[in-house]
Amino acid sequence: MTSGEVYGFQGANGSGKTVLFKMLLGFLKPDHGSIEIDGQKLYQEIEFPPDTGFIIEYPGFVKYYTGKENLRLLASVQNKIGESEIVAAMKRVELEVHSKMKVKDYSLGMKQRLGIAQAFMEDPSLIILDEPTNALDKKGIKLLSELIFEWKKSGMYCLQAIMKNFYRKFVQSCFSLNRARFT
Repeated sequence: MTSGEVYGFQGANGSGKTVLFKMLLGFLKPDHGSIEIDGQKLYQEIEFPPDTGFIIEYPGFVKYYTGKENLRLLASVQNKIGESEIVAAMKRVELEVHSKMKVKDYSLGMKQRLGIAQAFMEDPSLIILDEPTNALDKKGIKLLSELIFEWKKSGMYCLQAIMKNFYRKFVQSCFSLNRARFT
């Protein structure tokens, strides 16, 4: 893979895109073969790819926390970032930083924006997005496209499951899956 490139994965529902991403992240172990990331074998030398942000399926959050509280909780896992990066991520996806609204009261689009914020808030070198436009309105899709261009410029790798021709303008290489096989 080349730094600053966007790689797309397309296929019908059930074709294996999400399963592939879960394997790349160490959530599912492949039946055959191995996965190597930066020269290290997943499941043997590392359990999770370092420096990776992601959204798989629908983002899950603590529903009785605010968006900011959820991001603080997630940031505490690695302690790589502080309050200023959390605030910047929320602002970048246009979520109200000081809102007292609990995530349980967020719309689906707001939850997706929060998921996108958590995926990039620690400035990973690899970001994996599983159908990131789910529940986003036109403004949210425009924000996401701006983010993808920013990530490309910064040298971040981006893998994403794509369903719409819209993303073809970002993708350098597109892989098609059919029944869990590349075609």
